[in-house]
Amino acid sequence: MLQLSVGVIQASELPAMDMGGTSDPYIKVFVLPDKKQKFETKVQRKTLNPIFNETFIFKVRSAVMLQNHCTVSMSQKNMLQTNGENQKQAGKQ
Repeated sequence: MLQLSVGVIQASELPAMDMGGTSDPYIKVFVLPDKKQKFETKVQRKTLNPIFNETFIFKVRSAVMLQNHCTVSMSQKNMLQTNGENQKQAGKQ
């Protein structure tokens, strides 16, 4: 068994996805064709230039190492809530 180390350092100049002109980005990392091992960074709130500084270790069988591909995708955390959820929270305050 081999180990594949993937470091996610930072991103810059991301497009604004929130109404306030910022984003809540995070990164998903997995190895294809087998998506069993999947990692996600912490969500970086309200930034267009996130700094992640996270490292993930994948365990990969040596016999198929050359057939694998590491995939990295950036996503936006959706912080919007439905009206029902907003009303529930407002009633708790």
